[in-house]
Amino acid sequence: MSERTKNLIKGIVGIFVYFFFNFATYDILKLIGIDGSKLSDAQVVLVSTIFSLIIVIFLILISRKKFIQNIKDFLKNNVSYFKRNAKYWLWSLVIMFVSNLLISLIFNTITSANDQAVRTLFDSFPIYIFFSAVIIAPFTEELVFRQSIRYLIKNDYLFIIVSGLIFGFMHVLASLSTVADILYLIPYSVPGFAFAYMLTKEDNVMVPISFHLIHNGLSMALMIIGKLVGVM
Repeated sequence: MSERTKNLIKGIVGIFVYFFFNFATYDILKLIGIDGSKLSDAQVVLVSTIFSLIIVIFLILISRKKFIQNIKDFLKNNVSYFKRNAKYWLWSLVIMFVSNLLISLIFNTITSANDQAVRTLFDSFPIYIFFSAVIIAPFTEELVFRQSIRYLIKNDYLFIIVSGLIFGFMHVLASLSTVADILYLIPYSVPGFAFAYMLTKEDNVMVPISFHLIHNGLSMALMIIGKLVGVM
């Protein structure tokens, strides 16, 4: 079996595992004798955490050799990686802020439905949402939307566009009911474009993972500060 074929299989399996565990959650629970509709909010959070960890483990195992090499390389060259790629992440932040502001002003919205859902969940389960957003999500989403898709698409420009758009779409999928909801695809896709570019440039998934972690960590920090001072 050629390396190209192996990579195609890895990409397909990685994407399948992610969507299977995310969209067939209640069916999986039913198979093991659990009625998902009767779970409490706390139990739902627990199940979600377990499934998220399973997804991460699967994704790492699929590319374990490459992933281990990436970690070793990143530990050795992380400073250089940060210096070379920080500007792309910072530009994505600027574009995100401007596009969010314009959408809010034009459509008189406070924030996206996805962001509101995260804030609501944070109020009830702060430790879970922090762990999920800052630790689990960067690994899961980069291994799926960057590494797995990269296995399937070798053309740099096409990969960046597809990876970024799918990443953005998945963040607005649950709330596509208004024009504003659709336009929020822009600020959510922009960091996806930046992270995808980093992968094409460095060929090390730990680079976008690290910036994704910083990105989500900053968002969580701002949310916590906002709640402490009473503005969120």
